Amino acid sequence: MHYRVDFSALLNRLHMYSHDTTMLARVATMEKQLLDDQGCHLPAQRDVDLAKYTPCGNSVLLIRRCQPTILTDYVPVRVGGDGNCLFRSVSLALYGSEQHFEELRVRTCMEIAMFRAWYDASHHGFCAPFKDEPFIVCPSYGDLCRSVTNTGEYADVMSVLALSAVTGCKIQMCFPMLTSSFSPHPLTRCLIGRDVEQRGSKTVTILWTTAANVPSAGSVNINHFVPLLKKTDCASVVVNISSADAEDAVQGDVTVGVDVETDNEQLEEEPVSKKPKMFVCV
Repeated sequence: MHYRVDFSALLNRLHMYSHDTTMLARVATMEKQLLDDQGCHLPAQRDVDLAKYTPCGNSVLLIRRCQPTILTDYVPVRVGGDGNCLFRSVSLALYGSEQHFEELRVRTCMEIAMFRAWYDASHHGFCAPFKDEPFIVCPSYGDLCRSVTNTGEYADVMSVLALSAVTGCKIQMCFPMLTSSFSPHPLTRCLIGRDVEQRGSKTVTILWTTAANVPSAGSVNINHFVPLLKKTDCASVVVNISSADAEDAVQGDVTVGVDVETDNEQLEEEPVSKKPKMFVCV
């Protein structure tokens, strides 16, 4: 028997318990078991036809400014900017559609709640792969649980790590270097989640980007994720970055660890509750 799950309602139920992480873990475990008992699983992963999607104009401009060689092999693809862009990006890259973003968010919540040692930097058994990385400052576990269970709330590196475990895929992050440096940004790294095989697992590539206009110089407000889809020999992609391709406004889609100043001429002021939080020291 096939069951249709209301993942939006399920996410709301999890959020009700997010203030009590012990109770959240119990509820997440029960809900996960119900999904398994009902035979509810993520769809089969498939190859994605790049020609069917619209390039993200702002991201193309950002890459051209920071690291144009990326565009030789990859195309940034537009996804919705409603605060779920991380989950929309991975859904599109793995399943060819953004429509599974709610299920991915719910399963990410369950992963974080059920396997605390991977996501709580204060836990005695903390084992995230970047636990000894001095430039990545993790959010408190309570803040992480409250944000990830709240649809449209920001995502951060912990959510990416949990999403790797949920999908069984490695997730390669690419963070644009806005200043000259001999070293890559701390958030340009491949995350391998819990129980994901280092060899043989599929890799999804995502870009930390912006939904605002990209100036030719100066600061950029990194507040969005998009998937970077690899070009194929048969793919024919024309990237149009005219003003008509400007992204819809996105506010607070991403929690970033880059110290940037807002360019008042380029960006609208974000609500205080949605401003990116400083989780990386650079």
